[in-house]
Parts: sequence; structure tokens; C-alpha cells
Amino acid sequence: ICSDISGCSHYRLRWNSLYLTSFIERTGILPILLDQPILDESYLRRTGSFVFQRPNKNTLSMLSRLKGAQGKFGYKIVFELDDINWDVPDYNISSLTMDQKGIFEAWRDVLPYCDRVITSTEHLKKRIERDFDCHCVTVVPNAVPRFLWNQHRDKITHNISKPKLIYTGAPQHYRNPEPISRNNLLGVSARKGDWSDEWLEFILMNVIKDKIDLTVFGGFPYFFEGIRDRVKYIPWVDCNSFPNAVMMEHADFSISPLAENEFNRCKSNLKLLEASAMGIPFIGTRFKDGPYEFCKTYLKDFWSYCEPEAYNSIVEWQDRFMEQTGGYIESEKHMNKLLEALS
Repeated sequence: ICSDISGCSHYRLRWNSLYLTSFIERTGILPILLDQPILDESYLRRTGSFVFQRPNKNTLSMLSRLKGAQGKFGYKIVFELDDINWDVPDYNISSLTMDQKGIFEAWRDVLPYCDRVITSTEHLKKRIERDFDCHCVTVVPNAVPRFLWNQHRDKITHNISKPKLIYTGAPQHYRNPEPISRNNLLGVSARKGDWSDEWLEFILMNVIKDKIDLTVFGGFPYFFEGIRDRVKYIPWVDCNSFPNAVMMEHADFSISPLAENEFNRCKSNLKLLEASAMGIPFIGTRFKDGPYEFCKTYLKDFWSYCEPEAYNSIVEWQDRFMEQTGGYIESEKHMNKLLEALS
């Protein structure tokens, strides 16, 4: 049950469902995406699981009806969550309008109706268990669809003299200022958010010195205004067009600065997966229990990665990582985890 068209809904539900549909003869499963459940008895008899993405208080009535009929029809009620949306940092613009206390209370109220909660990370699982005393949580890590992320890149044989970096983080990773207006009497103050001084100094200095090219996807951070004429900016596109739009930039590196906080500890390693599928090295902020803690790269060593041996070694490690962890939706390891969670 998915009522939005966000990137989260595509990675967690839509693309998985699309791929599963092609194997109905083997699995006996036909995923159907709806914004509301169908309560006709002929459908309920054939339903194995209802999967609700980010259920809230508005779904309580529907959940109560489904729970009441569950004994007769035997389906499971599953919740899907990939962000800790009751503990959002203040630099995330959504925090200014989100009722985080209300979201926490809604989760507390809806959890008794579910048989299982599926999350994307172990840390988020632990938070759900700790915050709500809920112990029916299963982790199904994020995976990327190979049918969309399918760029092939040959090994490099020469040093990259002027590397091209791409940043595809959403505008919620920082907060652009907004002036006081009739519709916004307080205005919005600026926050660097996930961009530490180390990251900003590296990008600004090397763009100004013409040592790197930078492409920014989605929002344009206020702290890059001084180099706007040197940065390539690409506005957001729809989720199905996003992979190709990113791959067409033919970047040499993908970057993902992150602040060390609880919200980011609960986040998945999605940007690593995307970079790996493109065949380019990924550099993200590493901290304990963070999504990129186990990566092999550090920003401080960036220039050494422009040499062929180091560059190709990183890409090879990322390839092995994708294979070993089931980083593609099409992988048997990923599909087995998903089907087991839904069974």
C-alpha cells in the first residue's frame, strides 16, 4: 500500500514489485501496488501480505478492519520503513513542518496491528525495537535495479588529471535560507547540515583552482553560490529517469557527505550502491554505525584514488561488495531476503 511516488517508494516497493511480477510462474506471487487496500473477499482470499509503507494515524481505521478479518483470511500485515522519521535533524527542512512527536505516537499506535516490520538497516531495526518495544523487525537492505543502473565502465589506465565529481544528495541534507515574507514570517536560517568544513573546503578550493569538475543534482546548496558559474547543476527528474540522468554525466567519483547523528546512522548505503552500479568509486563520510563505516575510501586520500591502481582497486572492491551483499534487486540473495520477510 503505497500512496506516494518518492524515491523511497521506488527503491523499497515499486521496483521490487516490478521485478517480482516477471517471476509470477516461479514464485506464485503477483505484487499489486495500491493506495488503499481492496477489501473484496475474492481478493482477500488470495492475499498473502498487505505491505504498508510508512503507515500513520490515517491508516488506523483500515488497519483495524484488516486485523479484524485476518483470522478468516490468513494474510499478514507488514509495515515498511526506511527512515527514522520521528528523529529528524533540524537542518532537514522537513523538520520545520513535521510533527515528530505525532509521528512517534502514530507508530506507537499502529504497531500492534502488524505482524512484521521491514526496515533497510540494522540500526533502524534497533531503534524500532528500543523505542517501541517491538521485536518483529526484519532487515531487507536496499538494492538498486540493474535494469536501470547499468553503466559499464572500463578500467582506467592513466591518472585522472581533472576528476569529475557528482553529488546527488537531496536538499534535506542541508538547509537553504529563505527570507522573511508574508507567507513565512520567521524566514528560514541556513544550515550546512551534512556538509562538514572539511568537505566544503575541499570542494570550494579545488573548484576555484580548476582542479575538479562538480555536478550537483537536485537542489543547489547555498554554500556553492560563490562557485555557481563553475558548477553544473541538473534539476530533479522523476525516479525512473534519475539513474540514466546521473549515468549520462560520466562522473569519475560519487560523493556523499554525512553528519554523524542518529538520523544518518539509520540511513542506508544507497549512494554507495548507485556509485557501484555505475562502476565509479564512492567517497562518503565514515563514522561508527554509519552507512559508509566499512567503505574503503577517505576524503583526505582523494588524490591518490585518481591513480589507476587505486581507482580500479576501489571499483573491484565495490563490485565484490555488490555481489556478496545482494546489492542488485535482480540478485537471488536480495530476492530471497525480501520473499522471506513477506512470507
